[in-house]
Amino acid sequence: MTSPSKARLGLSLLEVLVVLAIMALIIGVAVPALRAPPHHLALQEQIALLEREALAIRLAAIRGGLAQPWQPDGPRCAGQLPARILYLPDGSAFGDPFCLRRDDQDLWLTVAPLTGRIVTAKAPVQ
Repeated sequence: MTSPSKARLGLSLLEVLVVLAIMALIIGVAVPALRAPPHHLALQEQIALLEREALAIRLAAIRGGLAQPWQPDGPRCAGQLPARILYLPDGSAFGDPFCLRRDDQDLWLTVAPLTGRIVTAKAPVQ
C-alpha cells in the first residue's frame, strides 16, 4: 500500500475519458461553424440578392408610373449579352432568360411576368 503522504501520480482512466468526451463535444460544435456554406446555399443567396434588387426596381416603376429597365449584376456566362428586364407601372415584368456564372456553373434565371420575381429557368435550346 502507498502511504497517504505520497503525491498522486497520473490520472485515472475515468478522468481521461471525461476529458476526451468534453474535447469531442467542443470539436463537434466548432468544426461545422468553420466550414464554408454548402454550394446550394451560396446559389440561393445570390438569387435572393438579385431578387431584392429587381423588386426595388419594380417598386420604383409602380410608384413612379413609368417603366423601369433593369440589368442584373453578376458574372455572365460566356458569350452572353447583358440581360435586360423591363418592369412596367402595373407591376408586371418581361424579359428573356439570362445566365449568370457561379462556381464554374451556369445558372439560368428569368423573371416571372406577373410578380416580377426572379425564378430559375431552363437553358434555352440553341
